[in-house]
Amino acid sequence: FEWASPGDAATAQKQLEAQAVQLLAPNKTASTNTTKQPTTTVHHARARAAQRKPKPLDPSSLLADVRFNAYALTYGGGATLVLTAREASSTRSIALIGLQDIYGKTQVLWHSITDDEHLDVTPRMKLIDAVDPRGDGRANLLFEERNNTDRRFVLYAVGADSAEQVFATDTLPLHPVAQASND
Repeated sequence: FEWASPGDAATAQKQLEAQAVQLLAPNKTASTNTTKQPTTTVHHARARAAQRKPKPLDPSSLLADVRFNAYALTYGGGATLVLTAREASSTRSIALIGLQDIYGKTQVLWHSITDDEHLDVTPRMKLIDAVDPRGDGRANLLFEERNNTDRRFVLYAVGADSAEQVFATDTLPLHPVAQASND
């Protein structure tokens, strides 16, 4: 995808990084306070809390090994965005596919999150490239899915409101066993 300006590419990347950080954020449950407080104290505490706004998190400090790509999967099509990264403070990694609308806002169509302990269930995703497997002028996204013992390659077709896996190879061993010669 050819951006109108380098600033547009940077903005799209920042939007996708912010959404990645939001998806990686742990589910927070509301804490309950079992101590009774007088109404006036609670009211003043709520008023002070409403005045304080949390500082927005800087996605660049929370993500590592960030790879951002933008593709025009059809001739004259808009930007299809792909981001892969790992969480800087853990072994979790994320892959996202998104589309940018005409106003420059990014919508995540698909994402995958995994960590080193769950690679057998959810493999780590690595973008290879955009390919046109049918030769019809409509490209798909080619990813490598990798766990601790093997890998496979998958194609994702991106539509207006979804990204779906349309093909997957059989699994391939990461380190093929060398055949012993029978000489």
